[in-house]
Amino acid sequence: GFVTQRRDVLATYQFVHDELREAVLARLGEDLPALHRHAATALEAVHGGGDEVAGRLAFHFGAAGDHGPAYRWGLRAGAFALGQHGFSAAADHYGRALAAADAGGLSVTPEDLERWGDALTFSGRGDQAASAYERALDRCAPGDDVRRVALLARVAELEFRAARLTRATSPLEALLPRLGGHVYGRAEAVEATREAAERVLLASERAGAPQDSLDAAEATRLEVLCDTYRNLAEIAYYYDPQRRDFYHSLACHLAVRLGTGRAAAQTFALTAFLAGLDGRFEVAEVAGERALRVARELGDPVTLMFASALVGTTFVSAGDLTRALDASAAAWAIAQRVEEPQRMMTVVSTHALTLAAAGRADESAAVSRLARELGAHHGYTRVGEMAVIGGCAAAMAAGRFDDAVALAREADAMERRGSRMLALQLRSYGALARAMVEHRARPDLALDVVDAWRAGRFDSLVCNIDGNALLTGALAARHGLHGDVIARLDHVASSGRAAAERSRAKKGLFTAAAGLYALSQGRDEGRILLDEGLAYALRYGMRGDLALLAEVRARIERPPP
Repeated sequence: GFVTQRRDVLATYQFVHDELREAVLARLGEDLPALHRHAATALEAVHGGGDEVAGRLAFHFGAAGDHGPAYRWGLRAGAFALGQHGFSAAADHYGRALAAADAGGLSVTPEDLERWGDALTFSGRGDQAASAYERALDRCAPGDDVRRVALLARVAELEFRAARLTRATSPLEALLPRLGGHVYGRAEAVEATREAAERVLLASERAGAPQDSLDAAEATRLEVLCDTYRNLAEIAYYYDPQRRDFYHSLACHLAVRLGTGRAAAQTFALTAFLAGLDGRFEVAEVAGERALRVARELGDPVTLMFASALVGTTFVSAGDLTRALDASAAAWAIAQRVEEPQRMMTVVSTHALTLAAAGRADESAAVSRLARELGAHHGYTRVGEMAVIGGCAAAMAAGRFDDAVALAREADAMERRGSRMLALQLRSYGALARAMVEHRARPDLALDVVDAWRAGRFDSLVCNIDGNALLTGALAARHGLHGDVIARLDHVASSGRAAAERSRAKKGLFTAAAGLYALSQGRDEGRILLDEGLAYALRYGMRGDLALLAEVRARIERPPP
């Protein structure tokens, strides 16, 4: 029946509205399409065909078998939902519209397919989005290389998030020259350096120079190139620093020329992030402020969310945890409001690391778990990897070293997928965590990570890698160290000082770790270094590092078993 009494609750009835509706519709038979057509006509007459009713009009025209109006109204409904950041609804509207076009034998434009792909991407349906972009590529007009590169860049980001690096970059780099772009490693490639790009950025900020006067076609070409270079730089960040710097410098030059737009905002945010990691805080401050300014001017919450997340990490690098947490929390709040899984997951991973740095380990672990779930749900392997790093950092800060050891076992799989930097970072955590839970530490494992890190020229975060090796060595010293291991640890302690001086965030960890290692060797300077490092970490609010250092110190001072 359509109305049933619930016997478990007195005088309560359950109305089965959907069944009633379906029963009525089933009786209409051949009259149903005409009824839908009448409903659509009435809606147009009453509401004038506004955006708010576009979805209902598309539904009724589709049910009436009127494929042309269903297609047109479906596109309008999708565009309206996309503008309101209702990404899942937009994807559904576009999907139904394009299905109506197929049913009616109507011509579909690459622009329509691109927007459908964007909606699918933003709603976390990566495989479907890639298919939509591939269909759009098939329909591109001959010679429309700007649109073709833009579409390939979208596909590349999806492939990257699914940890398919070759498929992410090769097709895109093959097409770049046709757009006037440059490709890393080619003989004709320009010399692009990070320093030159940053000088241009700082000079433009001091001069307050207006952006170039560009016609619409040239502005579109540069916007696509800028976004593509930034995309390639982000991908290369995880496995090839030189390639990263090449593409980032090209993107930064174009962002300064453009002055505004989504690509410029995201490039400025990436510039701030990279500069902060390497201790170039003037550049980080200028680029971060410009990224946020451009993002706010655009009024696009997704761009602002991404910019806030990356700029937040620059505050961590600069040792300003208060501003870092504010920026990270702002990005997280936007992410929850707009529910855009692709960038939302990037925000989650950076938020987790910021919380871990501040010593809020339980919150960091919870956010990392959420990021991992989102990555698994949407097939974004790379985000899941970042969540593992965040979870490991949280476990180390909380003293849950068994958890860190378990997470570190995923390093080999990461490296097989091309995430060499993340794999090494995870092995560094794992070596120290194992030293905390096992009777005999293995400093050689941590030192091998140091050597691989430097051989890979991963300059950023080197203080973490060096510091973890020194702490592992200090723990192992209770059982005696071989001479060659002592020599390697001494080299890390001396060679890592320059990098530590550039890093406000990690100078405390490295210096205190060097102090604990020196004390383990009976060296007088150990106490001075330890006190200096602890004071520095306390000054900059690095409570996660302070908690870890306290745990290591307690283990070292405990009598050996």
